[in-house]
Amino acid sequence: MKKKLIITTLLLLTFSIFCNNNDAKQVEISIQWKKAGGFGSNQCAVWVENENGNHIKTLYVSKFTGKGGFKKRPDCLTEWRNKAKITNSVPDEIDAVTQSTPKNGKNLFYWDLTDSNNSTTPQGIYYLKVEANLRFEKRVVWTAKIDTSKNEDSCNAVAEYFSVEEDSVKEN
Repeated sequence: MKKKLIITTLLLLTFSIFCNNNDAKQVEISIQWKKAGGFGSNQCAVWVENENGNHIKTLYVSKFTGKGGFKKRPDCLTEWRNKAKITNSVPDEIDAVTQSTPKNGKNLFYWDLTDSNNSTTPQGIYYLKVEANLRFEKRVVWTAKIDTSKNEDSCNAVAEYFSVEEDSVKEN
């Protein structure tokens, strides 16, 4: 069984993705999570984009944000919210992937190689994304590129760190 491995370390959490493209046609994403103390942290979303950066499917979002907490805290998971267009989403779609904040330790998420309509995606390049709020507007987005048409043994996650000021510059 071939595995793709991505490891990125951060003070607040450790993020690992094990991508397993076996005959069952699913990708396993394993996140090692360590909760941060205090208010304004621990929000997380996991999703898939195609190679053009279009949202394919949300696999997980923490309950506070998924249930509308971003209205109270607009700094919550801003990239995921923009990509998933959650203001236009049907509440049942978000409810299906909303769960409590990850527990300390290993948390597993699976992508069955389908899109948000449960249609099979074509083989090709996709990006697994994990966004986490570190503290209020401070957040990090990890990106791992996978090619579902190949049996790659490993790939690397890249971390980008953002704050509110950087997001406003990025939008212009």
